Amino acid sequence: ESEEFKSFIWNEPGYDVQEHIVVMAIGAGNVVGCVRLLPRHLHGHGDIFLCAGISSVCIAEEYRGSGKSHELMVIALEQARLLGYEVTILFARRALDYYYTRFNIWGLSSYNRVSIAVTSLKHISSAGVRLRIANNEDLLLIRQCHKSTYHDCFGYIERSDSFWLFLIHKLSQQKIELKTILYNEQIIGYIAMKENVVHEFALKLNFNPVPVIKAILPKEGELIMELPEHHNVVKNLALLDYSVSYRQ
Repeated sequence: ESEEFKSFIWNEPGYDVQEHIVVMAIGAGNVVGCVRLLPRHLHGHGDIFLCAGISSVCIAEEYRGSGKSHELMVIALEQARLLGYEVTILFARRALDYYYTRFNIWGLSSYNRVSIAVTSLKHISSAGVRLRIANNEDLLLIRQCHKSTYHDCFGYIERSDSFWLFLIHKLSQQKIELKTILYNEQIIGYIAMKENVVHEFALKLNFNPVPVIKAILPKEGELIMELPEHHNVVKNLALLDYSVSYRQ
């Protein structure tokens, strides 16, 4: 990742950066590690929790394996508590799953990948469906579709208008296309995808996702969608040839 992109990520709008960055130093200004806390509102089973996202955990190479990362995490979690957060959340590589349990951080939900074979939709029509690159004028409808689609998925996190603008810029930096979905020229949802992988997919309630899936299928191989278990799209795949892989 470029230095420009890293700087952009570190300047996410909407919170006091200084009190949300925990730095570990040895001696006079010798910084050896840091953790960034990101404020979020996390939904689960009808409750809303003030949540600190744990991000950018890093230790200087020469201090790795010395126990400093453990000390840093303890300090970061205490800072989150002092700032009034009720829960912390992070996304970790599989190799680190069992590292974070020592801090009482456990799996929130499963990580699902839905794979759909191109051949399973050969008789499906996508007539009337069109996709185009999203713009700022689409933001209100995109936000509404995101909330209606993901609100009942455990671990749903609220997004403000300023965060959506930040996210749109971030996706473009990552070469992930954010597109609005139109049916008969009316916006019915949005999709975020790169090549044959769908990272987010949201539609207005009660709209059949299958014609949209047909419209975004690659010419060969399979379409992969990263969707939570209770996502509306997953509920509408019964007649298709698809498989689901889980990472707890």
